[in-house]
Amino acid sequence: MSLKRRLEYQCRLLRNFVGVWSLPEWATGKTVRVILVFLFLLASVAYVFKTSSLSTSGYKIQKLEREIASLGAEEQKLEIEKARLQSITNIQKRLTEIKMVAAPGIKYLNLQAPAVAKR
Repeated sequence: MSLKRRLEYQCRLLRNFVGVWSLPEWATGKTVRVILVFLFLLASVAYVFKTSSLSTSGYKIQKLEREIASLGAEEQKLEIEKARLQSITNIQKRLTEIKMVAAPGIKYLNLQAPAVAKR
């Protein structure tokens, strides 16, 4: 049997199977159709609700990302201000403003023998 004849035979068998196949009486009734329409509408409403909530959360995420960016810029400004205030020239200038003076000379204590505690 050739390939063409085999395919024709298989197609004929499939057509006969589909033609004989039928749904039970309860599956084709009006009640089942109403239930299917109700389930379709329920699924549609759920889909719209979920899509709406996802888009709303997307806007919230964008708003938070902008806030993060602005806080990052503010943090950089504060780091620059901190570095400026901690610079040695600024510290020396503030020391003179509060009337502090440098120690004239530093004397270190020189111990010949280190002290050790005994029991």
